[in-house]
Amino acid sequence: MSWLPALVLTVALVIGGLSPAALATDIREAGDDMAVRGRMVAPGRAVLSAQVSAPIRSVTRRVGETFRQGDTLVAFDCRRIEAQVAAARAVVAAAETSLASLRRMYSLKSVGEADVELAEAEVRKTRAELAMQTVDASYCTVAAPFDGRVVARMVAPHESVAAGSELLAIVDEGDMEVEVLVPSAWLRFVTVGLPFSIAMDATGLRYAAEVTRLGGEIDPVSQSVQVFGRLTEAADGVLTGMSGRVTFDPAAAQP
Repeated sequence: MSWLPALVLTVALVIGGLSPAALATDIREAGDDMAVRGRMVAPGRAVLSAQVSAPIRSVTRRVGETFRQGDTLVAFDCRRIEAQVAAARAVVAAAETSLASLRRMYSLKSVGEADVELAEAEVRKTRAELAMQTVDASYCTVAAPFDGRVVARMVAPHESVAAGSELLAIVDEGDMEVEVLVPSAWLRFVTVGLPFSIAMDATGLRYAAEVTRLGGEIDPVSQSVQVFGRLTEAADGVLTGMSGRVTFDPAAAQP
């Protein structure tokens, strides 16, 4: 394994994954340099959608802005839904009053047991309808599921959207991972814990990192495997989508 000191991996760190075909092309073009393409991925990504049909009252974040878990990202004008909840509560109250009256009458033998049972069923029905309206009301605000950043915004305040419409695309930047696709033969030295460094093009700085896990299978066409790593030092300003040069530590890779 005398070629290890010359091993240098060039990776482009961007959101998403590389196709095996793209990796195979990179390997053929790299020649003796053994350069490959790789990507830095966010631990979580989500496209938030509307669960109700209503006008948008506010969108609290723009593209590139960060948020904390639980922050309100989108709020809807839900006056119609709130009115429906109030109406459903009134229907429940009326059904409960009717049931109480029938129970008193039943105790006086003025009505039959079937009348009371029907009133009880009506109360259960109205309570279920109120619960459905309350669920709709809970969708009047869209809260952040994790700490992260907005990467795409599909709507604006005052727009009316239908249930299912996409609102925001967000990524979790809590623990970004470096994802690299390497030839499967490199698994002889690329193992969990192997240190490497990343020289980011955008920042001009080099960051220490280490391999944290390996992919679960080898692609049969390109004979490539995913390798994941994490930065082991503070990396303020590093974003998904930055490109850079990754170098594995030859000494640490020696058997």
